[in-house]
Amino acid sequence: MAIDPVCRNYVDEQQAQHTAVYQNRLYYFCCPSCQRQFEREPGRYLRLGWWQRFLLGLQEANAREFGGKRPSCH
Repeated sequence: MAIDPVCRNYVDEQQAQHTAVYQNRLYYFCCPSCQRQFEREPGRYLRLGWWQRFLLGLQEANAREFGGKRPSCH
C-alpha cells in the first residue's frame, strides 16, 4: 500500500487509477483532485516536518492496532 501524499489515505498500487511522477519517483493518489493538487505544488506535499512525521506515525499505528481508517477526502 502506498500513501497519497496529499490526503495521506492509503492507496493500493495495483488498483490505483491516479498517479504522477515527480523527480523520477512515482506517486499514487486516491482521486483526481489529490493528483491535481500535487501536480500544481508537489513540494508542498513532500515537505514534512518532524511533527507531521510523528502524527503520521501515530495514524499508521492506530490503523494497524485498532483498524482505524483515515478520513476520506472525497
